[in-house]
Parts: sequence; structure tokens; C-alpha cells
Amino acid sequence: MANNKPEIKEYIGQFDDGTYRTGTIRPGKSSSAVFAFLLAAVIFLGGFCSALGLVNIQLLKELADANRETTPLSKDTQPSSHWNSGQLEDPGLPEPQLPAHCHVELQIVDSPYYSQDHASQNAMAAEQIYASNIQSLVQVQSLTHFGAVQQGVGIVLSQDGFLLINHHVVESARRIYVQLHDGTLARAKLVGSDSFSDLAVLYIQAEGLTPAVFSNNRTLQVANPSFAVDSLGDTPNILESSVFTASRILTTKRNTLRLIQTCQGSETGPVFNAFGQIMGFQVGHISNYFESSDTIGTGLVIPTDTIQTIVRDLMAQGHVHGRPSLGFEVEAISKVYQQYWQLPGGLLLTQVKESSNAALTGLQEGDILLALDGQPIASRTDLYARLYDLQVGDTVTAVICRDDQQFTVKLTIEEHEAE
Repeated sequence: MANNKPEIKEYIGQFDDGTYRTGTIRPGKSSSAVFAFLLAAVIFLGGFCSALGLVNIQLLKELADANRETTPLSKDTQPSSHWNSGQLEDPGLPEPQLPAHCHVELQIVDSPYYSQDHASQNAMAAEQIYASNIQSLVQVQSLTHFGAVQQGVGIVLSQDGFLLINHHVVESARRIYVQLHDGTLARAKLVGSDSFSDLAVLYIQAEGLTPAVFSNNRTLQVANPSFAVDSLGDTPNILESSVFTASRILTTKRNTLRLIQTCQGSETGPVFNAFGQIMGFQVGHISNYFESSDTIGTGLVIPTDTIQTIVRDLMAQGHVHGRPSLGFEVEAISKVYQQYWQLPGGLLLTQVKESSNAALTGLQEGDILLALDGQPIASRTDLYARLYDLQVGDTVTAVICRDDQQFTVKLTIEEHEAE
């Protein structure tokens, strides 16, 4: 039904799609400034054309890469035995197939009580924590439809190749790569993903991996040390902080999420306690979904018990039950692509599910979402902030751009389901 066009109603509101083509009309330049303006324009156009040439070369390279199939390399073909901090090269093999039976149980243990007054016997420094967990850490990079590279630190969940990573690292990914601690590079398959908790499960063809060890957090208290790993390499980035609260509840109009809040944090990667066990996963950007402003500059961490529940759902069905969806997948349009392709600012629809309300309404891949209920949507965070205030069955008015025409459609919120 994706070929059915909706009834196009030109949008005549005050919405600005964020590009030069729909901005305000400025008065003309005075005659005394014409010569200076023309000279500056010539210089600008010369530089702009050179930049476009470079962009075009990059686009052609990405197009060539898109036509190549990919998967894991063996250790024998790896040039090095340590982390590669640059962009991972395409090894040219297909993505793996999921095994017939998929099952993962997190390794969860009790943690000793940590006392600030008396140094705990088994407590470790940041370097010791990293060294003891290095075999359970992986570097993940994904390539989007526009050729953007997204990267983050993931962890091993099982010996047979199941991994945990942040959802935003693999969102809208065309290809996903994983590098193990020994340099082995693998093509990954997305098992399931949840944008609300910012967690995703991946699978690579592998055996004998070292699963990460989680803490049940029962002894976790305010001011306990925390160690967040958000980048790997010869000089990994480990952010040392402390627990601000062991149980922080954040709510939207329709959803609730319990988190550990640390005094400092970043956007991605596992967080360890003082004994080298994972207390949770960083998900800093989800603070934008909530009205609370006192999370800015702090670390937000999905705790072990929530991770366990979400991993089970993602393994079983590829999604978390009850999450709202508009029936399509999107990707942000960078300013470079907006100008190069003369596109409006918004989110590009990269996939419209055939059975969805969006498809029945007539939306198509290549349409651009500009606004929902009058609120501009310039990023996926904007979209989720609006979406998670809604529930299944609600309706929204979307402003869509297609072929330089803006029109509105009514969309019904559906339950998100994996492909």
C-alpha cells in the first residue's frame, strides 16, 4: 500500500523546516554594496564548488561500499592484535545467521559492601577494572544509510556471540561491525533493539567468548565509586565518578524508567562498580525524554535488573512489548546533505512497514517528517520525546515533505514490533 498517495493538503502554517529555502525574505542589498557582494559571492562559490566536489567523491565511495556484502574476519587475517580506534574497514563477508535456538542468561552476582571509611579489601582501581574486563568489552561501529559512522562500547553477554550495546549506536544501521579485544573483526546482526531504554542486542559468529559479570546492585549506595567505559583503544577512556542515587525514577506522561544516577557520565558504554562488576549501562541522552532538568551533566545508567528484563524481551521477540511506534524507521539528515541534496531539515523515512497505519495512509520511503502536532522534529531525540508522551491508539498530525510539497497526515500510534 506504500504507493497510495495521501490526500495532499498544503501546509500553510508558520512551520519552518530549517533550511534556507523556507527562511524569511530579507530586503535587497543597497546599490553601493553590489560590487562587494558580487566579489564575495564569486569567492564563496569557488570554495563551495570545491567542497561539493569533495562531498561528491565521498558519496560515490559510500555508494560503492553500500553494494558490497560483509561479515566476520578470522584472526589470521587481522593486521593487529589490539583495539583499532579508527573506522573499521569492510571485510567483505555477509552478516551472520541467527542460530536456531537463542538463549541468554546474564551472569549476575552479589557485590560486597563498599565502605568509604574503611577501604574494601577487593576494591579495584580503574586500571585494574579495565584489565580484568577487557575480554568482555567490544568496540561497535555502524554505518547508516547516509554513510554516517556511529560507535560505542559494548559487552559480551554469552560465550556464543550475543552482545549488548546502546540502541543509538546501531539505530538506522546499514551495516554493523564488532571488534573483539584481540583484534578480531566481525560483522554483526541486530537481534533486537529498544529506543526507550537505549539498549540493543547483537549477534556475531563466535565461540568461547568471555561473558561480562553483572552486579545485582543490592549493596549499592550513594557515594559508591563508579567507572564508566565509553571508548576503547590503546588509551581507553574511563570516567571515574560516584553514585548520586541508586534508584532514580524518571517519568513521561505514559512511561516510567528506574535508573542509577551518577555524578558524571557520558552517552554510551558499561558502568562498573568498585569490584569490577557491571552495575548498568550508560544512556545519557534519554534525559531529553523527561521533563526533569536536574539530570543535565550527570550520568544515567540502566541497572542490571532492567537490563535483564529487556534482554529477555529482545531475545524472544526483537522488541519490548507496549512501546509506541509510528510505523516507520527514520534517519536524521545532516546539514551537509540538506544543502547538497536541497532537502529540508527533518527526519528521512528510510523504511515504512507494509502493514502499518503509516503505509496505509500513503507514506513512503524518502518522505521527510518535519513536525508532529505542530512541534518541529529535527532529530530522533525530538521524535522520541514526543512519541513517549503518547500511547498505542493515540493519533497525531504529521507534517510531511515530498517532492518539495508539504502536506499533513493523521497517524495512529501503533505498538512497536521488530521486523
